[in-house]
Amino acid sequence: MSGALVLVADVPGMEVVADGVDPRASVLVEGVGPTDGEAATEGPRSFVRVFVYQRNVERNCGALEQLEEEISSQVAEEVRHLLHGPSAEDEELGRPSGEPN
Repeated sequence: MSGALVLVADVPGMEVVADGVDPRASVLVEGVGPTDGEAATEGPRSFVRVFVYQRNVERNCGALEQLEEEISSQVAEEVRHLLHGPSAEDEELGRPSGEPN
């Protein structure tokens, strides 16, 4: 995640939701690609932007002490989803590939 621009907003904007992002998403990672000089299927990945949606993160937390853990877990899940495709849980819930939690 080194070098990624982190942006915090209240909730996902209308234009992002219109593009298919779940309005309940806590985190959205954009601009996933290979680092400079690497082939698209090998090597480390770079992340350009990470959006954190404050109200959605707060809604998922039971207490303020869980805030950091919640954000970390949501970022990790979003990156896993982007790099490896939908999980069995995603498919059970009918989430299309690329749609964040």
